[in-house]
Amino acid sequence: MDLDVRGIGEDELDRFWPVVFGAFGQEPTAERTSDEADLAEVERLLVVVDRNRFVGTAGAYSFHMTVPGGGSVPVAGVTSVSVLPTHRRRGALTAMMRQQLADVAARGEPIAVLTASEASIYGRFGYGLSARINKVVIDTAGGLPLVAPPAAGGSLRLVGPDEVRAVVAPLHDAVRATRAGELSRSAVWWDVHLRDREEWRDGASNELVVVHERDGVVDGALSYRVKPASENGVARYEVKLRDVITADPEVEAELLTYAAEIDLTTTMTTFARPVDDPLPYRLVDSRRYRVDRILDHLYVRVLDVRTALTARTYEAPGSLVLDIDDPFLPAAGGRYRLEVADDGSATCERIDGGDGEAELRLDAAALGTLYLGDVAPSRLARAGR
Repeated sequence: MDLDVRGIGEDELDRFWPVVFGAFGQEPTAERTSDEADLAEVERLLVVVDRNRFVGTAGAYSFHMTVPGGGSVPVAGVTSVSVLPTHRRRGALTAMMRQQLADVAARGEPIAVLTASEASIYGRFGYGLSARINKVVIDTAGGLPLVAPPAAGGSLRLVGPDEVRAVVAPLHDAVRATRAGELSRSAVWWDVHLRDREEWRDGASNELVVVHERDGVVDGALSYRVKPASENGVARYEVKLRDVITADPEVEAELLTYAAEIDLTTTMTTFARPVDDPLPYRLVDSRRYRVDRILDHLYVRVLDVRTALTARTYEAPGSLVLDIDDPFLPAAGGRYRLEVADDGSATCERIDGGDGEAELRLDAAALGTLYLGDVAPSRLARAGR
């Protein structure tokens, strides 16, 4: 079967979205297609075509991602990847991924990232799981007693949808620099997010936002929903956290205490607590904090090794020769020498054909896994990687 991979124009979007949603068993409603069309960068959309029919799709957003050390690199945020059930296992996804990664490299983006609907798909294309998050359930019946009360000072206030972008967007831009793996949010992202569609709520309230201010400056924000529930006629509402945005642990404690003390609520849940979350150690009763699941979150695919490795910093000085095996994109692999200075900054050069053995051998997916610092190389080695 001859399959063609190509880009599309604005006049073909009405054929693109039904494939995306159809592949996931979803209805391409007017609201869904409107949101996706507004977010889309049409020049980055790809389709697989079989006899003039779209049977596969892929796209990418233009992001900046924080890397270890606080620097930022341009990355492609892969999205809308789908293949219709009628065309599975016929090479459509492989052809599309090869074209997309070539396009990303040509744009000068050293890294592609994605969140995966299926964890087993993308390793063969050189993506590695680089950041995880915890789904957490916290028992807040009676509040959230802390070993040390928040010492943030300042005050809290609720902000309406018309104020969220002006107040929270610049805060997010500043705070994301403090954690590796965080992605930028565009003006269009905020436009779509603030529509707060009914289908996003899962029976909960509209999204509410509270901010923390100190000396007239907003230094923290928390967004959440409240989901009503009862047991034997007694209210047991759930607070569903979305974002907790602050670089100050005392402000974070203040915001979480606020959420835990909302009337009628007995549980606080979130899909996005960090795996190194300090909160359990601040609770008087750490058993109130339960990790329901550790979730795979961000997958990283390094395309330009030299640029990617020099964009981040390292904890110790030294020199390392590494061999990178990249069977999917052989030109992106090879032998490199990484030199780290006393201040943690690095230089990297390709040294193909150099004498001697490399000190570290790994494939492209393993490099992606290691990139953000969530996992040590020794741990991957013990896993047979």
